[in-house]
Amino acid sequence: MDNKTVVVSGGAGFIGSHFIDEIFENSSPKKVVVIDNFYLGNQANLIKALKRPNFELIRCDATDFNTMSYITRKLKVDYFFNFAVLPLPTSLEYPAWSSKINFDLALTSLELARLGYVKKLIQISSSEVYGSAKKIPMSEDHPLNAETPYAASKAAADLLALSYQRSFGLNVLILRPFNNYGPRQNRFSYAGVIPIFINQTLNGSDCIIYGDGKQTRDFTFVGDTVNVIFKISQINEAWGKGPINIASETETSINEIYSMISKLSSNTIREPIFVESRSGDVKRHCGDASLLKKFLPEVLKIPTINITGLKQTFDWYRTNAFLPN
Repeated sequence: MDNKTVVVSGGAGFIGSHFIDEIFENSSPKKVVVIDNFYLGNQANLIKALKRPNFELIRCDATDFNTMSYITRKLKVDYFFNFAVLPLPTSLEYPAWSSKINFDLALTSLELARLGYVKKLIQISSSEVYGSAKKIPMSEDHPLNAETPYAASKAAADLLALSYQRSFGLNVLILRPFNNYGPRQNRFSYAGVIPIFINQTLNGSDCIIYGDGKQTRDFTFVGDTVNVIFKISQINEAWGKGPINIASETETSINEIYSMISKLSSNTIREPIFVESRSGDVKRHCGDASLLKKFLPEVLKIPTINITGLKQTFDWYRTNAFLPN
């Protein structure tokens, strides 16, 4: 992305902020702009970027077309990465609102591209669009069987992106990361299972597991994910080929995650408490990364979740226990 202007919506969030670091570590962009309303994002995630003269942080709603068109028209954007999202748990509490926002985030960015304000658009999707696995591993042609409003909104956004690509000849790249973990992942409201377990462990409180804990996910470390996103966005052959999975191709159960996190704690760990399964909780997830490896042969296998990555994550939460949200 040397000498390019890059806009990242949701860039103060978990994956988005790591991607900002990735851009600056591996290229010399002309300008990088983060758009974030700080619903889940945190300015502290951008400490390094904020020191750079070619970086700008704009606090606004990325669904606001008038504001976004003004910003992008002025910047002449080469790459627009849409990381902005309302997470799965929000969709269970506020389904109508969160579904509309997630769809509108994609619609606004696609309109910016259609009008020529954005040259290339990268839509960050989610493996949740597949629902529980009908076959393992789950390739990009796996049925879209959304089990939550969040998953349905992301699937709808993907279909919208494909329709704009076909109808208007836009440069669109749809990427579907599986379950990410790592430093900076939201640990407050609507947190994921790993931040929840780490916080409960650090606090010495009971760890809650929904269901029997045998449900599986395909976890990848956030640093590996953003590295892949950065690289594949530079490969012309990958554009316009439909959604592309980013996955480790390995299943890990929630019980296994709990066991690994327990080993990292100096506190006395009690047995987890098993409670009733949550609505929309998928049973199995394991991605097929064959298409990704077609474009990035060097990505023979993205490392699955391991103690090394978990320790780095655990240490970050322990160090930043009092970091404001």
